[in-house]
Amino acid sequence: SATPTAGGATRTPVSGATVAPFEQGTAPDFTGVTRDEAQRVLNEIGATPLIVEAADSSAAGLIFDQSPAPGGDLGAGDVVTLFISRGP
Repeated sequence: SATPTAGGATRTPVSGATVAPFEQGTAPDFTGVTRDEAQRVLNEIGATPLIVEAADSSAAGLIFDQSPAPGGDLGAGDVVTLFISRGP
């Protein structure tokens, strides 16, 4: 569903967004993807997601921040904190 934003415009979550290619041993960029897509990639890496839902101007259900940052060290067994928007 579309999410209203400032100025009356709407944003619709992109359900088909996928994680961009990344180098093995580094954190992918999860910005703008859904929890399901991020969890799929983290399962492949062997990393564990820690989900934090927070208000953000991003469309509800999309990741707007993460730790470690994209490109940071990440391996099997590591925890990745994903900040998922509840919407504005």
